[in-house]
Amino acid sequence: MPTISIGDMSQSFQSARQTGVIKSRLQTLSQELATGTSSDLTAKMRGDTSELSALDREITVLDGFEQVAQELSRALERTQLQLGAVNNLRNTLAADLITVSEDSLAPEIDKVVDRARTDFSSAVSLLNGRDGDRALFAGRTVDSDALADAEAMLADMVIAIGGATDAVSIENAIATWFDDPAGGFATMGYIGDTGAAITRKVSASEALTLDARADDVGVKEVLKGMALGAIADVLSATLSSADQAKLARMGADALFSASTDFVQLQARVGEAEERIALAQTEQLAQSTAFRLARNDLTLVDPFETATLLQDMQRQLELQFASTARLSQLSLVNYL
Repeated sequence: MPTISIGDMSQSFQSARQTGVIKSRLQTLSQELATGTSSDLTAKMRGDTSELSALDREITVLDGFEQVAQELSRALERTQLQLGAVNNLRNTLAADLITVSEDSLAPEIDKVVDRARTDFSSAVSLLNGRDGDRALFAGRTVDSDALADAEAMLADMVIAIGGATDAVSIENAIATWFDDPAGGFATMGYIGDTGAAITRKVSASEALTLDARADDVGVKEVLKGMALGAIADVLSATLSSADQAKLARMGADALFSASTDFVQLQARVGEAEERIALAQTEQLAQSTAFRLARNDLTLVDPFETATLLQDMQRQLELQFASTARLSQLSLVNYL
């Protein structure tokens, strides 16, 4: 009966090929043991990957909502910090302005109204605050400031005041400057977007409206109160000490009155922060459930994988040993 033999070159090729197969399988099993995940999900799921695709889609959607929620949460936190700083200025300045009267000495009045001018500028800077490269209080206009320069606004108020030199007339002029929907603050002071408030979805069922803008009534009333004190400093050369003191006290009254509207604005921001936190908590629970379900589909049995890995290691050792013996064969040894 004829015998079929394999030549040396063919045998060497077969040996190298078998070694490569074992090494590849060994590498795959090592990876699966390290990651805990099957390297061939299609084979593991017998060709039906629809459930896995659905879970991946849900996880991707939740990850997208989480990214939006994190961005908004950071922006709202920054917004609340800026508003808190403005409110602190409002409180301290109101307490300072209320201390002066027509009987106060000129240096005392000058000191208080100078403080009002400084605080007005500080409040404007805070309301022009940004989160990264995005304006916080300019609505949809995120790439520019919400308010014009403080000194530029005071200069425009001086124009609106005209030649008035008594406190009542000046107060009326400043009130008109802030409240006129077709001029003053509306066109020159607030330079942000005036359209519909921004609405962002933070979950499939939760959408937030972000309406904390520098033209909010609470903000305007605070700026108006500060401006009454600040303008007394700007017009110090033409106003009597008595009228300066009157403007200072008018500013204090306005700042105290502005508390309600301003705190309501802070409360709306706080409510938005709370709703985002709640949405994030709910989505974390959903995401965890989906990821656990995905793991159930993709994870390999670590004990089974470790056993197969040991078997492959033994096969590789035997293959190397066999190859070494073949390489030592010679005609003398054969004979």
